[in-house]
Amino acid sequence: MLSKVKRKEIVSPYPGYQYLAKRYGLKYYVTHSIATNDYPWDDKPKLEAITAEFKQHDAKSIYFEFEASPRVGGFLASIGYKSRVLDTYEGKLEGDKYQSYIAIMEKNLKALEEGLNE
Repeated sequence: MLSKVKRKEIVSPYPGYQYLAKRYGLKYYVTHSIATNDYPWDDKPKLEAITAEFKQHDAKSIYFEFEASPRVGGFLASIGYKSRVLDTYEGKLEGDKYQSYIAIMEKNLKALEEGLNE
């Protein structure tokens, strides 16, 4: 599926997805201009720098782990990008919300497919 996607680059503030990009022939860019809880709506120079940085990459979605603030998603939407989650699984159990490793990886694949085909 990933060999047929429209876009071939994953952008994320996490360096942990490099293995995934390498394994599936994708490019990977680790941005340092935005973080998990960073939403600089009121900082025009920073906003312009982020927008310019993202325009240099073949991406319409920025990938985060679960702990990203919902406000980051709102900020990214305001500049034309989507925030998506790639779950690292880490064996987390949340009572009756438990999902298998395979189920989590299927969600990740769907998030990649949607984001890389925008």
